[in-house]
Amino acid sequence: MGAMIVRGLVVVSVVLFSSAVGAELTDKEKQERRGEIDVQTEKILSELYEVSPAARSHIKSAAGYAVFSNFGMKILFAGGGSGKGLALNNRTGERTYMKMLEVQAVLGLAPKSSN
Repeated sequence: MGAMIVRGLVVVSVVLFSSAVGAELTDKEKQERRGEIDVQTEKILSELYEVSPAARSHIKSAAGYAVFSNFGMKILFAGGGSGKGLALNNRTGERTYMKMLEVQAVLGLAPKSSN
């Protein structure tokens, strides 16, 4: 039984990873996606500052910060998720756009969405 679970997780991991890697994007597509991430980042930070105004000064004085939006799902013994986001270096202004992927081996059933 344990070997079956491990094989199942490997299959799920490979499927999720291959869908996350995908084809190479054109420069125009990259810029569009980065623009979407920038808009989402500003929205999330605005919501954070509304709930916790002190967060603005903490983020401003930090070396950098990252904001991610992700979606995940757990069904029985396996789960996973994916998302995208931005890490920003406050000192240099450098922006790093990232994708994330997670694979979980747990018992449960729960959809999850977070920003």
